[in-house]
Parts: sequence; structure tokens; C-alpha cells
Amino acid sequence: MAVYIKDLSYGRFGNKLFFYNNLRQLAHFLNTNYGCDPFPGTEIFDGPFCQSPAPERGQYYTVIFKEIAALGREEGKKRLKELGLQYDLILSVILADMFYWLDDMNTREIFKVKNPPDLGPGKHVALHFRGTDYFSWDPRAILPVDFYFKGIREIKNVLPDAVFHLFTDDHRLDSYRQVTAFLRGENLSYVFGNIANPYEDFKAMTECDAIISAPSSYSTTAGFIGKEKLIVQSAQWINYKIEEKDPFWIGLINGGNKNYHLWKAL
Repeated sequence: MAVYIKDLSYGRFGNKLFFYNNLRQLAHFLNTNYGCDPFPGTEIFDGPFCQSPAPERGQYYTVIFKEIAALGREEGKKRLKELGLQYDLILSVILADMFYWLDDMNTREIFKVKNPPDLGPGKHVALHFRGTDYFSWDPRAILPVDFYFKGIREIKNVLPDAVFHLFTDDHRLDSYRQVTAFLRGENLSYVFGNIANPYEDFKAMTECDAIISAPSSYSTTAGFIGKEKLIVQSAQWINYKIEEKDPFWIGLINGGNKNYHLWKAL
């Protein structure tokens, strides 16, 4: 028996990494093989990243995580074991919801960045700003500039000589421009990412010592790949998602796991 993803077309790079992590964690839990098709960006990782894709024909069971989660964690895992003994499993789209359920594998072993960049001496802090599609997806995910100011001040207390790396998909964001001016006014060291090459930006982010993160799968997955990091997320966003009963953010505020946990919610 094996576990497969048949369709990895959903979402952008970070969503695909969450989905792939679920595949690897479930295959490890069931002590079985796994497979999927490669997707854009996998070339930045040491391989083999994806094993054999799912055969066109076969007796499959499609795992819908909401149905498994409704059983509760222990009964749900027992059900996954039972299904894994009977069928090849196809994972339906499961992103961060499953992240704290199956987490025995170290994500830094699953995702090994090929030729990680040398960011230079000292400590390095990623600042991530998301705009573009967030205006239509959920404007609350475009974080206020005060969150970044607080994050910079907190990080400076523990990493006083850090270099700040600004990453964004939208140079027009007011928060991005205001933070740039703030860093310049405070005479703090900073560098810009390369908006034209998001995979190189991602590799750089994985090598930072801390991330002041947008609520984005891109910077969240970078947080559990590469170096162990101090993770700063928005308390306002977390509280909003807890009200929405989002299992990823509920799990994070309750301690996360060995792969990803908060340093501070601001």
C-alpha cells in the first residue's frame, strides 16, 4: 500500500509545501511509500523530492481530513491506520489543518534546501509582507505596520545587531514602505529581497534566524525549513482565526510542535 497526491494544482508554493508535508508525514506514520507529481519550486530542494506518481488505475480510498478529524485525534489516527492496511490512499486537498496531527518527521529532514545561501556574518531577520491577492482573499491578512514595528523592537532586544531582510510580493504596500523608512531612520541594517525570484527569496528566508511573518503559507513554511528560528506572528490575526476555528492557528497558540512554534504573538 502507498499514499499519493493526485492533484497538486491547488494554491501557491507555500500551500503545496504544506500539502506535501502531509503526504510525507502520513506515509511515515503508516510506514509506507508515497508519491506525487513534481511541482514548480521543488528544484530548490535536495531530491528525490517526489517519488512515483499515483497509477492511473487502482483501488484507492480518498482521505478527506474533515471526516478523519471529526473522529478526534486518537480515533482518527486509528482509522488512518486501518485504511492504510486496506487501500492505497489518495490525499484530498489538506493544507495546514493536518500539521499538528501527524508530525513525527522533522520537517527540516523532509525539506533540505539545495545550496542554501550564505547571508553573511551575524544574525539575520526576515520581514515578510503580503499584498496582491490578499486584498481580495482577506484584507485582514495584510498586517498593520505597528505589528512590524513591535516585531523589530522585540527582535532587537535579543538580536541587537541583526540584519533585516525585507521580502514582499507587493512593493506598493504602505506597511512595506513605512518599515523601510523606519529601518533607515533607526540606522538599522537592512537588505531587500528579489521580488522577481520568489524561490531564491524563500531559500534566503529559510536561512534567517527569525521571521516576523505575514499570515502566509510562504513565510510559515520557511519557518519550519532550514535554520531553527524565532517565529513572530500577529496576535490580532491569530485571535481572528481562533474565532474562525482554524485548527492550524489554534494549535499554534497552544504550543505548536517541535517543527513550528511561536516565539511571540504581537
